[in-house]
Amino acid sequence: MISGMCLSQTHALIAPRIYPFGKALNNFFHCLWLAASAATAVAGISTAVHYKNYYGKLSNLSSAHSFSGLYTLSMFFLTNIYGILSFVFTDFTIFGAKIFPKLYKTLGLLTLYCATMTIEMGITQRDNIFGCDFAITRELDAAAHYSEILRGCRLSNGMGFMILLNAVLVSYALWDFPEQ
Repeated sequence: MISGMCLSQTHALIAPRIYPFGKALNNFFHCLWLAASAATAVAGISTAVHYKNYYGKLSNLSSAHSFSGLYTLSMFFLTNIYGILSFVFTDFTIFGAKIFPKLYKTLGLLTLYCATMTIEMGITQRDNIFGCDFAITRELDAAAHYSEILRGCRLSNGMGFMILLNAVLVSYALWDFPEQ
C-alpha cells in the first residue's frame, strides 16, 4: 500500500539533484513525483481501510503498523505543506532561508525511512496473520526449509529488503560530501 508512496517519494527526493533538465524543470518533476506519492498514499490507505472494514481480521488502528503508517503520512503531508508554503510565500520560512533546503531534505529522508519501517512492519504483520513460517527442527541448515515457505511470503520479504536498499541508496545519493 505505502510502497507506491515510497517509490514515488524516492523520485521526488532525487529529481532536483540528479535529473539533467535545469532547476525549473527539475523542481516541476519534484512536485509531480510528490503529487504521485500523495495520490498513491491516499489510495493505499483508503483501500486498506475499506478492506479491513469489509473483509479484514483486524480492526483499523489495532496495531503498531497502523499507527506507524499514520505517523508517516502525517509527517509526509506536513513536510510537503511546509515546502509548498515556503515555495509560494518566499518570506515564509520558520528556520530561515539558508537552513530550509537542508531541513526539507532531512525531513524527506526521515519520512522515507519511516515509510520503509512501516512497510517492514506491515510485511511482518501480514506474515504472522497468514502463517508464513515452517516447522522448526533440530537441523542446523536453515536453507533446507526455504522451499516450505510460501512463494508469496518469499516475494513480500524480498520486496521489503528492496525497499530498505532503496532508502539507503537514496540517502547516499543525497549526501553532501565535503570538497577535497
